[in-house]
Amino acid sequence: MKCRDLMVGDWCSNGHGFPMQITNVGEDYAYATFESNEGDPWEFDDKDEQPQPIEITEDILRKNNWEIQGYTLLPNEHYYVKDVGVNYLILSQGTLSTWFACEEANNNEKIFSSVAVPCKYVHQLQQILRLAGMTDMANNFKI
Repeated sequence: MKCRDLMVGDWCSNGHGFPMQITNVGEDYAYATFESNEGDPWEFDDKDEQPQPIEITEDILRKNNWEIQGYTLLPNEHYYVKDVGVNYLILSQGTLSTWFACEEANNNEKIFSSVAVPCKYVHQLQQILRLAGMTDMANNFKI
């Protein structure tokens, strides 16, 4: 993964799988910090110390209050839902995508819109949430 693929607040890991949160991003470098290391940032670069993505897991989703809602066609392909008011975020492990559904009232008429976005890693989900206007949720994501 390249440093420029990340945004401030995104979670990634170092080569040993240690999770860190990005604090600064440049063209070919990024700085990150982790709990008890504030003030002495970790430096990633595109050459020697590339950031590694963190795969979305059930534990991570549960830490962020996503709930299992049921099963799809196969018993091992369950999906997770996050209810944020009129928006419903659905992450299906089988398809590795996030589905956003939004219901909105317009002149007493309900408008329903949705979009599915490929998503396998935590930083991708965080960026999708930011694009959907859920910046606080993205920046306060727990690992």
